[in-house]
Amino acid sequence: MKQLTTLPLVAIISGLMVGCGGGGGGGGGGGPAPAPKYTWQVVHLYAENKSNVKAGCVIYDELAGSTDKVITAKVANAGFKVLFHNADGTVISDQTIDNIPSNGKVTIDSAKVPNEGYVSLEELDGTIGGTQDVYMFAVQKEFLQSMIVNVRQLQSSSNACLLGEQNNKQNRSDNAVITVAQNSSATKFYQSSYVDAQVDGHSVASNIPVAAPLNTTKKVLITAFDSLSSGQYGDLNYFVLADGSAIYDVNNPPASAPTIFMNPVSRNDVNLTVNGITLNNNSAVEVGLHNEIYQWQPIYNSTNSLSYTNSNLSASGWTAELGGTTTSGNWNYSSLHSYDGSDLNIYAPFVSNFDSSMVLANCSLGKICLNAVGFNTDDFDIQRTHIRSSTNNGNRNFYQSIFAKPNSNQVFMESSEEVLVPNNSVDRLEVSAAALDSLKSDSIMYFLNNSFDIQSVVTASVSDFSDVNGLVSTASDVKKRKLRLLKENVVIIENGKN
Repeated sequence: MKQLTTLPLVAIISGLMVGCGGGGGGGGGGGPAPAPKYTWQVVHLYAENKSNVKAGCVIYDELAGSTDKVITAKVANAGFKVLFHNADGTVISDQTIDNIPSNGKVTIDSAKVPNEGYVSLEELDGTIGGTQDVYMFAVQKEFLQSMIVNVRQLQSSSNACLLGEQNNKQNRSDNAVITVAQNSSATKFYQSSYVDAQVDGHSVASNIPVAAPLNTTKKVLITAFDSLSSGQYGDLNYFVLADGSAIYDVNNPPASAPTIFMNPVSRNDVNLTVNGITLNNNSAVEVGLHNEIYQWQPIYNSTNSLSYTNSNLSASGWTAELGGTTTSGNWNYSSLHSYDGSDLNIYAPFVSNFDSSMVLANCSLGKICLNAVGFNTDDFDIQRTHIRSSTNNGNRNFYQSIFAKPNSNQVFMESSEEVLVPNNSVDRLEVSAAALDSLKSDSIMYFLNNSFDIQSVVTASVSDFSDVNGLVSTASDVKKRKLRLLKENVVIIENGKN
């Protein structure tokens, strides 16, 4: 599962950062390459009426439960610090960056970070607990990246908006349908998949609902299945990637719909074996087509065979994306498995009960450390440790997420403002770990983004397994990252208590 790389991690990341604020250089004579520098663009995320968001200002998403509000961002340049930490979590006070540029861009010189050390963003804010609570987001030196990071602290109304793409989702039409030619009387269900793996379907070949607008230049993937039971369909035998121009209004159909013929799959007998994982109904085979992601077929807990084609479909990559829980230890499980039509044998990592994990004071690695059980750190490449606790100052809340090399005794970062006072009987403690094919930027950022719920961040509540501060990504960022990972394997587990 865990795959060793042949290059040192710092060299990999340094090379990836060329042109992105780090690494690079070249030319002539001897001497080591300069240590890479990274840029953290700090922003404040908030909900706003869509009509108030100016052209060119970023829109990350529509606000859940609202018809007219969206999530946008403005530059953040006040109310937070960037700290440098030793390997034991102590603050290197003379390296603290608290004079933030007006554009909110903080330059991190990795040469100033000790080996095994960390960089963190720290803020005091009262939007959740009502007091000046501590929020910290920390990254170990080996995993530093240039990124956009959020703070909860309200910013001046005069601060500029963050420029970027506007994720104005094309609202699907409830009347959008498509018709294909029936290839077999045995077909029980036709699934339609629009971009971003949005699916719908129908039991007959005519008027198949599509989760799309009526007018689109994007493609629609139609797959036909020969079995249907209790709402679950399988035995995929035919497919076609149709032009979006073939979509029409079911209430105003064309005089003659274009004839769309389906193609037979190359294989419908690919064996799927999943061991030690109870799958949820969000698992599926996905395929990259024309820089978009489509769902090829769903995967259920009972699925034991898959289909594949190596013709009539110019795919950039395939993945079997699984989600569920491990049968041992009840860990949340998610994964991407590169798929090429060969049999898939997927095994859960060796995990067990997490419940006796705790936080220890005065540990050997630092003042306060994790003491986690239930997983083998040697099986993974990167770890997220998250705590929601309190301080010694009027019980102020203390939230911290750390991304670092796997360590069951991960040290917690010290705050420059407050003192963490853990209480194992009430604190929330979470550990996530990922096994990656390669320690490149896309894989690292995919893991960081896994625990960031942008809907939760703009509210006064915090979901489990969700960071309070973290990597902010646009919809295009997420899509491009996943497209580049279609030929790689990623396994993520997570567990928590209290």
